[in-house]
Amino acid sequence: MRAPSPEASAPAPSGITPARDAGAAVRAVHAATGLSLAAALIHLWSTPERVPDWRAYGAFFLATALCQGALAALVLRRPEVSTLLDAGIVVNLAVVLVFVLTRTNGVLVGPHAGVVEGAGPPDVAATTAKLGTVPAVTILLRGRYRRAAVNAMLALGAVLWALRLAGVLV
Repeated sequence: MRAPSPEASAPAPSGITPARDAGAAVRAVHAATGLSLAAALIHLWSTPERVPDWRAYGAFFLATALCQGALAALVLRRPEVSTLLDAGIVVNLAVVLVFVLTRTNGVLVGPHAGVVEGAGPPDVAATTAKLGTVPAVTILLRGRYRRAAVNAMLALGAVLWALRLAGVLV
């Protein structure tokens, strides 16, 4: 039988659990910030082309860009605030859900309601950035908040698969 290594028995620094080491947290902050900022810039860049179709489309893209830009700045400044992290997860997943619905079932409201949109490179890049932001932000959550977030995401995934199998999402 081998004796445990000194690192395995050493207590974690105050406020940091073994699964949440400082290096991982710093990398998660940088990833969440960069990916959220990338998604924000893509939405900001796409806003002017949406306004002529319907101002509300432009307002949605602008609001999304502002929320993602604010998330990037706030995660960089205050990565320990769980309500901010929760909001970042919810907003990003909600926007991804809207993307999936508009690419499968059609635009939800407005003059193009029901029209299925194509997915171009900027759309895919922004969605990829949002999907990358979610786990990066989730890593920053602590204990039960992380568990609750992961369980909620798993439940959302199960609901989406159920809707797909039921024919609601094509």
